[in-house]
Amino acid sequence: MAEIDAPREEVLTLLIRELAASQAEVRALRAQLDGSTDQSATADGNKTKGHSRPPPATLATFDALPDSAVIDVYCLAALRGRSVASTWRDAAKGLIPAPKKYGSSTRWNVGEVRRALALTV
Repeated sequence: MAEIDAPREEVLTLLIRELAASQAEVRALRAQLDGSTDQSATADGNKTKGHSRPPPATLATFDALPDSAVIDVYCLAALRGRSVASTWRDAAKGLIPAPKKYGSSTRWNVGEVRRALALTV
């Protein structure tokens, strides 16, 4: 393998640093556009650690979904104003309906979720 001479190595190092800085700026701009920050609080007061996701598309159409439809944990968490981890804990404790497995996916029945939400309001 050929050895890189010092000036070329410095240029490569500078380019790598510049690329990393540019990526950080892009992430910061995206967060500003989304209206989120790396340490934003969720509705239940929990702090996210930069792992926030945009609201699921099914959240906007939840009212129009039939009772036989199914939703994922992200939609259920957003509906309840809880984190995904809290949603899994609540399911394990029996505070919300148990999810069902569909192949490798885990989903909640919309009708059961609506009934559970009506009881908690």
